[in-house]
Amino acid sequence: MAEGVRAQLGGWWGVGITGIAGPSGGTPEKPVGLVYIGVCDPTATVVKRQIFAGDRATIKYRATQYALWLLYQGVKHGGCDSLSPL
Repeated sequence: MAEGVRAQLGGWWGVGITGIAGPSGGTPEKPVGLVYIGVCDPTATVVKRQIFAGDRATIKYRATQYALWLLYQGVKHGGCDSLSPL
């Protein structure tokens, strides 16, 4: 998703978020709160798997804040390749 966003918009960076925010839809393998966040630049793509606690609104908020933090860290340290994968 992050790579698709970057390509479609012609940007330097791309961010994508997907997951299960609830309140339903979770399974033992994929519980409510499971989120995958992708950040990419022209040289690398990093995907993080994270489980956030809370209700739907809280999970969505925490996921977006974490995505912005990852983007910030990538910019600050010179690229996605500075971010550790999963």
